[in-house]
Amino acid sequence: PVDAAYCAEGLCPKANADGTYTVTKVAGFASAPASVTAEVGESVAFTVEAVGDITAYRWEYSRNGETWYNTKMEGADTATLTVPVLLSRDGYQYRCVVTDAYGNETVSEEALLTVE
Repeated sequence: PVDAAYCAEGLCPKANADGTYTVTKVAGFASAPASVTAEVGESVAFTVEAVGDITAYRWEYSRNGETWYNTKMEGADTATLTVPVLLSRDGYQYRCVVTDAYGNETVSEEALLTVE
C-alpha cells in the first residue's frame, strides 16, 4: 500500500519503471449501498459505485455492526451483492470493501436489511 502521507486530496503517485510517475485516485465510493426492506423468499441487491483504480471488491456482513464477516453470496466480489431474504437475516448489515491498485482498502457505509 502507498503511505497516506504521499497522497493528497485523494490522489496518489505511483512510480513507473522509466522513473516517471502516474497519479491516480485512491479508492472511494461515489455511492454507498442503500438499506432495504423485503419479505422472506425475495432477493435483494446491495450496490456500490466505486471510484479510483479498483482491483477488487469484497462484501461483508454483520449481525451487530461490530464484528464483520466475508460473505460468499452471489456477487461477493463485484459491485452488486445479491442476498436471499431469510427471516434469520433481519437486522443484518452489509458493506463493501474495495481495494485499489496500491493495496489500499476503503470501506463503504453500511446498509441494513429489514425482513417483514
